[in-house]
Amino acid sequence: MVNVDEKHKDMWTSASAITDASDCFRRWWFNKVIKMPQDQRKATILGDVFHAVLERYFRADDRGLDDRGNLIELYPAGWKTMKSRFGKDDTLYTITDTEAALVKILITEAITQGILVREPGRIIERSIDIPILSQGRTKAILKGFIDIDSPRSITDHKTAKNTNYILSKAKIKKSIQMMIYGYAKYVEGHRNNLWLTHNNFIKDFDNPQVIQRSVEVTAMEIVEFFQETIEPILKRMLNYYIKYPKTSIHKWRDIPGANNPNQACNHHYGKPCPYIGVCTATCSIDNYLRKYGLTVNELVGYTDETEKGPKKMGLMEKIREEKAKKAAAAAAAGISQPAQPEPAQAATAVVETAEPVVKSGGMKELLARMVGKKTAAEPEQAAAPVVEPAAAVVPEPAQPDLSGKQVAPWYTDYNGQLCVACSDNAVPGYNSEMEPCRICDIRAKEAGKPTSEDYKVDVNTDGSLTFTYTGVAKSAPAGDTTVKVVAEKPVVKVDMQPVKDAAELKAVKDAAEQFKESAALPTAKKVEAMMKGPQSFTMLIGCTFANDHTDLVIYADSLLASVLNDVATAAGKEIACVEHFALMQAIDAMIPSLLPDLKGFTVISLPPSKGSAHARLIDGLRLHATTIIFPFAV
Repeated sequence: MVNVDEKHKDMWTSASAITDASDCFRRWWFNKVIKMPQDQRKATILGDVFHAVLERYFRADDRGLDDRGNLIELYPAGWKTMKSRFGKDDTLYTITDTEAALVKILITEAITQGILVREPGRIIERSIDIPILSQGRTKAILKGFIDIDSPRSITDHKTAKNTNYILSKAKIKKSIQMMIYGYAKYVEGHRNNLWLTHNNFIKDFDNPQVIQRSVEVTAMEIVEFFQETIEPILKRMLNYYIKYPKTSIHKWRDIPGANNPNQACNHHYGKPCPYIGVCTATCSIDNYLRKYGLTVNELVGYTDETEKGPKKMGLMEKIREEKAKKAAAAAAAGISQPAQPEPAQAATAVVETAEPVVKSGGMKELLARMVGKKTAAEPEQAAAPVVEPAAAVVPEPAQPDLSGKQVAPWYTDYNGQLCVACSDNAVPGYNSEMEPCRICDIRAKEAGKPTSEDYKVDVNTDGSLTFTYTGVAKSAPAGDTTVKVVAEKPVVKVDMQPVKDAAELKAVKDAAEQFKESAALPTAKKVEAMMKGPQSFTMLIGCTFANDHTDLVIYADSLLASVLNDVATAAGKEIACVEHFALMQAIDAMIPSLLPDLKGFTVISLPPSKGSAHARLIDGLRLHATTIIFPFAV
């Protein structure tokens, strides 16, 4: 028979596969080499729709026009429905109206903040297909897609349910995904430093946020990370791929398991690893595949060269073996075994017609029905003829209970469904921080109804809210424009509470006016104020003055030596004995104290990089420099 393994085929891999292997080589091997099936994870349709909107935004030209010269439509008809971007699932999914409003809020916020910028030379969803390692005749080929590949940066869009799930700048530098994308860019000919950026969209209905984390990395940092972190993982992946092809499925124990079993086995994308039953010997390979209607032969294709590893018995097999041993020992000793009871005859099946329960009647009635008792909700009745079950009725979505609550006038519904994002808050129409609900506002705006901006809100001494209509919406509220809503409890909102002391109120207003005036200084006055004296410093990175220029110059090496000496003094030990993370934190903490002494100076940092401490100091200082100069090409 012909061997059907993939021993001599190239290994196609991706950033996510390498990340998975760094966590557990066995899970990666089951998934990518053996290709064992697993339950389909819940479709990340909200993130997929979000990426589709972003892709439309960036595919427009710098003026926001499509290839036909029309203004790009970010939300065309049917934009809320699509199939999963990944996998073989062809099912169409649709996000809810509330999620659609959240998407629009986050996109608008990102554009307003200047996070979404159409940089010239950008490539959207740029595909990667490059060999990055080889062993004998077999190559490891990296494949993937970069959300935005720009001349000087790589950007990836991330959606997260809160800020705990987003990476810091330091962790982006240790991200296998971002650093291997950077490595691929250098392999393809990129020069100079590279910016790695995460655009994080926080899917919190109460507090939607857009947070951009961007960090600059050097070619040396990327190469070192590849050689020290990624390459060892890739070499082991390639070795397992060659040595243990699909026909080695029974030798799965030779592949190392998770580095951190508690995390990797129990919290893989928020759920237990799909192969945990196999690894713990509670489910054999055959039984695992049987769940998906497969056999080992159908999955890997047995051949004469199929390798079989040692078989490890499951629990039931061990029990049967122990029983057989005891029976054999008893027979050898002449001990008669107790007669096995005759198998019980199957009782005549009693089939009852199942009917949908319209009203449960409460827990007592439910328990009564389970034990066969009749209740007031279920009186004795003559046997009814069996009828065909009616077609299933899809219940209407439950409406929020607003009884006893004060409701802001801009609290809206959408096709008869009240807003669920803020319905559980103290005042529907406000989020938990007592800021107007942005989803209600965007729905009201789309419907041409008044929004929170069209109302003046006053808080009375008894805790009630008075909403006075002041706007000019397309559809003004009918009747009295003043709506008084009395709250059950006073609303705790600092900027909405009445100020009893008139003098205190005047002081607050005066301070606000002064701040307003100082913040609104004309540009000319600001420039004049800055020219009175050095307010900051200049940085030269990777270059220096062409002519002799020794006035007010300090080299980063000297500055770093001083900083490291201060850190060592404070720690009471040599700098080489200070833990790396603590050293980085100490450098960050000392930067503010350096700024006053650097005013008017030029800080010069020359290549090559002096290591992570040097890079940390430069990264911290460049945030405060007035001017930064570096060569366009190295």
